[in-house]
Amino acid sequence: MGFCKNILPNGSGGNPFPGYKLKTGVLCSLPQANQSNTARRSLAIPANCIPICIKCSGTWNCYSGKGETSSLGISISDNNGKSLLNVNKNSGPQWMNISNGFYLYPLGAYDNDVEAASTINRIDINTWGNGGMYDATTGKIEVTAWLEKTGAGGAKPVKPKEYKRLYLYKDGDQCTDVTGGWTFTKPASPGGNYTSSFNKDGCLYCGGQNTGDARFKTVNSINMSDYDRLMIEFYHNGSAADANTQFGLTNGGVSVVKMALAQSFVNKITLMGTSDMVSDVIDLWLWTGGYSTTHLYIKRVWLETVGE
Repeated sequence: MGFCKNILPNGSGGNPFPGYKLKTGVLCSLPQANQSNTARRSLAIPANCIPICIKCSGTWNCYSGKGETSSLGISISDNNGKSLLNVNKNSGPQWMNISNGFYLYPLGAYDNDVEAASTINRIDINTWGNGGMYDATTGKIEVTAWLEKTGAGGAKPVKPKEYKRLYLYKDGDQCTDVTGGWTFTKPASPGGNYTSSFNKDGCLYCGGQNTGDARFKTVNSINMSDYDRLMIEFYHNGSAADANTQFGLTNGGVSVVKMALAQSFVNKITLMGTSDMVSDVIDLWLWTGGYSTTHLYIKRVWLETVGE
């Protein structure tokens, strides 16, 4: 982190950024991800912090196995549209690789203007391809040096965060302007009589007798970086024992929330929520075993900020 010393006047002990303290370590990070199609991942920057150094490690590449692909690319930018990295391959073998270790200086995109850079709240990693088979790997990114606002001076006062809500499904409305609609995947080996609906009594519905996994997914990846949590309002009924039925949420292929559908809560509205979500397709997952009968009704799904 030798460059960090150079942003302070030599020998003066002064601070060119009054109201902020320089910190090092790891402020926030995203793990490496392998993607089978074009996608965006977003790293949320905590409030009152300005990223100084972004460390990029691991594997960064794009690949297409078909000749009709005319371009492949990876870019990194912030929520204000400042470009920090833009790599595009237009011809030749459809393979590109970025150095497996590089660093970015976001404050430089604002000519070291702290007040302007204080509006950074998100770093986006985008990948794209034009035609043909497409795969991309984007490596790990970490903010390893940052300015953190102290109690006095510096940029303009930060406004308290206001409560807000963004619906992804509401009482039969699939909110297609955000979600692109919803899809349903039936269990691979249903026991029998398994049905589904995108609007049954104003709910995403699936149920019947089965053993296996059923999934409701959004068509679009959802940018969740400006929200604190994802909430799901639902109810259920059926004959499944607590140990034989679970409902949950997966994100990036990993189960992040799951709960048994207890018989004591049959036909009662239940809420589940999660935080620290990575922007991705919303994947709501129902698992049942023992050929028991379950009926799941998802009434509303939304993103929200807590507010202060």
